[in-house]
Amino acid sequence: MASTDPIIVLDNGSDTCKARYGGDGIPQVVVRTIHAEEKVRNITELSKNKYVGDTALNNPMLNIHHPIKRGIIENSDEMEKISEFILHNQLKIEQKKYPVIVCEPPENWKITREKMVEVFFEKFDVPHICLRNQTALVLETKNVDTGIVLICEHEVTYTVPVASGCAMTHAIGHLDFAGKDLTDYFIKLLNKRGYSFESTTERENARVMKELSCSIGLKINKTEALQSKSSRGKYNFPSYSIGDEADKCSEILFDPKDVGRNRGIHQILIDSIVKCDISIQQELCNNIILDGGTTNIQGFRDRLQEELQALAINQIHIYDGVPEKRQYVPRLGASMLSTSPNLKDFW
Repeated sequence: MASTDPIIVLDNGSDTCKARYGGDGIPQVVVRTIHAEEKVRNITELSKNKYVGDTALNNPMLNIHHPIKRGIIENSDEMEKISEFILHNQLKIEQKKYPVIVCEPPENWKITREKMVEVFFEKFDVPHICLRNQTALVLETKNVDTGIVLICEHEVTYTVPVASGCAMTHAIGHLDFAGKDLTDYFIKLLNKRGYSFESTTERENARVMKELSCSIGLKINKTEALQSKSSRGKYNFPSYSIGDEADKCSEILFDPKDVGRNRGIHQILIDSIVKCDISIQQELCNNIILDGGTTNIQGFRDRLQEELQALAINQIHIYDGVPEKRQYVPRLGASMLSTSPNLKDFW
């Protein structure tokens, strides 16, 4: 394969699937990870566009399916349809001309990987495919081969230690708690104000308000900050006024007792480090990298550092990239890989 051949980077997530031709990591295509089918058979056939992504959300004639749940592909056939939609309808390419790099989650079933490779070779007829672990791609962006990646996405949080480019699978932390759960808790808090979020559109509005208004303060200032913001509208949206719900919502990432959990994400991170050989533990602490849209919450990095230092982890370094681009870090790593002279070793 010539080094000038264009390469497609594809990243499948629980909430969205992102794709682009190589480049800088910012996706050209973002599609909700949704596949739908008619509730009643033999009705007038709907266009394919209405079976995938946002166009399926508010159609009462469709049953909505989420093929990726908690970071795991549970329905390969539906993911095949979504990939086909992205490649054919969105990127409008002839697959046989383009190699593909697929970012895969830290925990991916072997049978799922084999099925994905089979589909891309036999149905999409790609010349080459590379399945690259998400955490390895994140480390590529920092030019380090040993560190720990904290991934907090839509439905799942991972802490993945990597040594010399290899994920320490025995030490991976997995928490079925992430951005979607914050949205659910945010809605629960706003319900107490008398607001209702029943429809898909209303819940989507709640998610957007959460992303715009939520922040995390330092623990030392938490009580007085919440008291000063209570009983008044901190943010005003059409039809909604939000007070301390915005701060209480994000607080459960580190102090989750209000949602029936007893360990925050900082404790999951420490658990992963402690499970690794003592000879690399300090290097892991020196190379903590954030990934995933939920880590974009204002104040997330500073609060994480405070919590780790409270656990007597003083020598730490949390990479401070551009927050609004953290959810694109794996794609950036894949894009860097796509221009690497060593790419041929991964096909």
